[in-house]
Amino acid sequence: MRILFTLIWVAAISFSLSANNDHNSDENNKNSTPENQSLYPENVKSKSAFVIVEDKTVSLPLGYSFNSQMVFGAKYLMEGDNMCAENPKDIEFFLSPIQEGQLVDVYYEEAGPELGDISNSKGKFLISINKKGNSDLYIVEFEDGHFSKPRALEINTKYDETSGAFNITGDKIVFASNRPGGFGGYDIYETELVGKGKWSTPKNLGNTINTELDEQCPYLLSDGLTLYFSSMGHQSDGNYDIYITTQGDMGQWYDPEKLGSPINSDKDDLFYRVSPDETRAVYFTSGEKGEGIYELIFN
Repeated sequence: MRILFTLIWVAAISFSLSANNDHNSDENNKNSTPENQSLYPENVKSKSAFVIVEDKTVSLPLGYSFNSQMVFGAKYLMEGDNMCAENPKDIEFFLSPIQEGQLVDVYYEEAGPELGDISNSKGKFLISINKKGNSDLYIVEFEDGHFSKPRALEINTKYDETSGAFNITGDKIVFASNRPGGFGGYDIYETELVGKGKWSTPKNLGNTINTELDEQCPYLLSDGLTLYFSSMGHQSDGNYDIYITTQGDMGQWYDPEKLGSPINSDKDDLFYRVSPDETRAVYFTSGEKGEGIYELIFN
């Protein structure tokens, strides 16, 4: 078992937000605007570096185990600006156990007996792989201490399908695609399980969420009604920012709200994934400095 040597806990970038929240509360009383109200939309207690990217490799979070005791991710060589893996054989899946509320290490490929009951954690994820000039979605599962071989999803087309995620019950997938019929660039779609291994025709989530620019990395909370995604449109300024929206009783999506500091940065913020117990989240930030996976702890 090999330990990922790029594991870094950076105390210098950890945020203590209680004083800031008190200050912002006073400011909001003076100037109650939607922007001020959403400055700390997730009630973030702390933010710290989890994995820092080196050279042309990229480490992306896939998500959490069903019991919220493990974070899973994938590491591979990145070619150009394409954040998809070029070859499934080159992907190195990793896991990081959470013990007593802390991420303790990063391990490649398997969980050993020293992790105890945590090694029995289960997870089911999607990863994008670029084959024959376009990106397809592949299912990866972690069970009995091992990652499964990626298997292609049947909704893949000759266009790009990227950055997908299952809902908590595994019967719905949200993903991004540049297939025809969208509103421009990459749009967010959903598909539902209709039989064993069979998925419904993907449905575009509409122009409340999708813009003429790119939307990527959707993620549904366990309620199935709260959606996070990254967008270069809406209130973004030339980079991907993370947004939140909710679905109403009639199936309509409400106007997305841009997450505030310290979540969004002046870099591309992508692959936002929340633990099933909703106590923490991980996401990827790209840029000239500080590239890698960051973890958020909520109050």
